[in-house]
Amino acid sequence: PAAKKPPAVGIALQNHLFPGRGEVEYPEGAEDTTLKSLGFVSGMVPGEPWLLQLALTNEGEESWPADAALTLCFGSGFGCDCVSLDGYPVSPGETVVLQVELTAPERAGKSAWVMTSGRACFGPAMMLDVAVEAAWLVNTVAREPPSSMGMARSVCKQYLFA
Repeated sequence: PAAKKPPAVGIALQNHLFPGRGEVEYPEGAEDTTLKSLGFVSGMVPGEPWLLQLALTNEGEESWPADAALTLCFGSGFGCDCVSLDGYPVSPGETVVLQVELTAPERAGKSAWVMTSGRACFGPAMMLDVAVEAAWLVNTVAREPPSSMGMARSVCKQYLFA
């Protein structure tokens, strides 16, 4: 008998909804099969909320378990540690949209999430970088998107393959 493929996750769509002046960029070369970028968010002040909509597709051959959730594996989570699918199993080829409520941190940071079921995880780690600016400096601070996600990549790989 052929071995089953592990559950697979594809990012069909991501949309950052900012109430103010936030913006998002996507650094080139930051992704591989185990790490996907959710972007580099900037232009926000600490404490400012925003919403990330993620449409995730089951690219595997079996349904995701009913207890599947998007779970923080690295960083602070910007106010979001876990988004549950509320007992909804996702069939192969089906897409589910998650609303991730986030808050700009006091200092620049990185966070990553993976899909989990119990203590197991599947799919790539999804990394988000956030730079914040003091309210009085919002229009004057020059910023650069990160050139490397090396540290977070190694931490998430340890989590994924532990």
